[in-house]
Amino acid sequence: CEGVDDHSALDIAERIRTAVAEPVILQGVEARTGASIGLVVARGDYEEPTANEAALGLVRNADTAMYHAKSRGRSRCEVYSTNMRDEARRRSALATDLERALANRQLHLVFQPIASIPGGRVEAVEALLRWTHPERGLLTPSEFIDLADESGFIVPIGRWVLDEAAASLRRWVDEQR
Repeated sequence: CEGVDDHSALDIAERIRTAVAEPVILQGVEARTGASIGLVVARGDYEEPTANEAALGLVRNADTAMYHAKSRGRSRCEVYSTNMRDEARRRSALATDLERALANRQLHLVFQPIASIPGGRVEAVEALLRWTHPERGLLTPSEFIDLADESGFIVPIGRWVLDEAAASLRRWVDEQR
């Protein structure tokens, strides 16, 4: 659309999103759809040298906004900002780092005892995953588990956690003998 600002563009996108969400009948069955929409408002300040490259940049930025919309919940509309691009780059770099973390044994478990109130006897332990990132230091799962899930690393990480927890339990049992 020509001559729109962020607010008008968002209004148009919201109307499109609402229309797409209307139920339709397909072979006698009601189907519902939804859409996450990313949009970018071109202001004519292109960094790319050609119109073709500028158009590709706009599509890439709209795609970034769409993924940002999806990350904030279903059926949303978001206007692109450079903060989104920076966040997408940061997450991409962190995903690469996470893959290396598995290979380079940067993940580790810490164990938290669970004690009974009367007597304070340890009844169980809880295994807590941590990542010692080479630049960012100690990271808790809240900082990388969603990314692990999105990037497909959650299964190998889960397998590693189970193997490591079982090995630790085996060592504890052997030490008690």
